[in-house]
Amino acid sequence: MAVTELAVAAGSPATLSCTVASKPPPTKLEWYFGETQISESDPGISMATSERSSYEKSSTYSISSVTSTEEGKYSCMGYHVYDSIEAPGDGYSYVRIHRPVTMVASTTPSSFTSISEQTSLTLTCTALGVPEVSGFQWSIDSVMMESEEITSNLGTLSHTPDYSRPDHNIEVKSILEIEDVKYFNLGTYKCTTTQLWNGITETVSETFDVSVDFEAKTSSATGETDILQDVGSQVRLTCAAFGNPTPSDIVWKWDHDGSTISGGNEYSVQHFVVNEYKKQSVLQFLLLPLYHGKSPVCTSSNQLSSSPAELPFPLRMLPDSVTILQEGKEEEGEPFTLTCLTSFTSGEITWYKHQSGIHVNRNQYYDWRIFVFPRNLQHSTNSTVARGILQLVTLNSSKFLPN
Repeated sequence: MAVTELAVAAGSPATLSCTVASKPPPTKLEWYFGETQISESDPGISMATSERSSYEKSSTYSISSVTSTEEGKYSCMGYHVYDSIEAPGDGYSYVRIHRPVTMVASTTPSSFTSISEQTSLTLTCTALGVPEVSGFQWSIDSVMMESEEITSNLGTLSHTPDYSRPDHNIEVKSILEIEDVKYFNLGTYKCTTTQLWNGITETVSETFDVSVDFEAKTSSATGETDILQDVGSQVRLTCAAFGNPTPSDIVWKWDHDGSTISGGNEYSVQHFVVNEYKKQSVLQFLLLPLYHGKSPVCTSSNQLSSSPAELPFPLRMLPDSVTILQEGKEEEGEPFTLTCLTSFTSGEITWYKHQSGIHVNRNQYYDWRIFVFPRNLQHSTNSTVARGILQLVTLNSSKFLPN
């Protein structure tokens, strides 16, 4: 007799089967409810015995209307001519009345509003019902996760069924244990399970809002901190600060003197609140060469921080790069200025007229003003930025623009 679970609606009939084989062959079969033998004269039941072969005897046990008093464990025993019991092994049938699935959530620690890093946390979903539920699915912040992902990224995941409850419910627990809580473990956890009954699937779920206390941290929103750009580039730096309690507003400072970067003509600062744990700040430089070799530092803190979290963004130019900047409108009679920036460490800036290749100088083209600054504009001694300015007081269509 194999182990079987039989779920029926209250008041419905149920039929159990048992086959016992022995040599010499069994002479009779008896049914037991728990440890009590069942009499064939009991009302509401019927038994039938048949021989399947010369060594086997089968019996069926039928209940006309299952109520809560008929729920439990049923087994059968066979006897042969020597009057010794032929044990059926560990086989039995368990009759249960259908119960819709319910879910109960619990945690260890049993109650908390927020948990600290480097502690343990256990989330338990307990499903009760008949028939047994068909597994659990976990999600974090609405992202479904496979068991392997949870095991590798969070902790241990286990499922433990219990068929021995006195109320005959089948209890199945899904236990997620995070052994070493980290700040990234915060979020909304959800466990979901389903019960299939008479072709209808019923789904239940429970959620856990896990808040983790941790000191403020800073990171680059783009993943890059070492900024390497062309000499004339504009640079946009985005720093994220996150923590619980909520981090302070991000402060930008210069690494060489600790002075605050609050915004000005050459750079701008914007602040954003992403959520209760996270803030962002954008620092944008209008012209990289003016700040080459310096490092803006993103800083933030919260109530748990022993010192502000800092993240430097070193600003560097690509070697041997050239950029032309234009000011003014290309309109007749308007002033027009071109500025050449180069990170070449030697040589000089020379202007030529477009297409013709004719060298532009002060003597030949008196209406052009030419300025060259072959000096180091940076605090760093590792690189030189040269700046050449070519200015036309009044744009004349007869003059080709230099190139």
